[in-house]
Amino acid sequence: MKITRIDINGENGATGTIERKSGSSDIEVTIRTPKTGRFGVHFRSRTLTANTRYENEQFAVATALQEAMDGCQGTNSMIHDYYQLIQRLAD
Repeated sequence: MKITRIDINGENGATGTIERKSGSSDIEVTIRTPKTGRFGVHFRSRTLTANTRYENEQFAVATALQEAMDGCQGTNSMIHDYYQLIQRLAD
């Protein structure tokens, strides 16, 4: 069995997708955060990439993902939960 995609829903309406395409050594993390504006709610989207060989890249992406999903800067243990999800696709 191989996991190729994980979808996450944050408490604040943010969503995240962790994905690794077949044959790629990169893990793509797409983060969508809601923004309320004059014309209602719209989403800001950004994509971050971490190489499967570099744990420091994976941890940096996990840090950004945690902050977007939880709506605050997290502790190491909070970030580690997201880091573990990214590592599942690195194997």
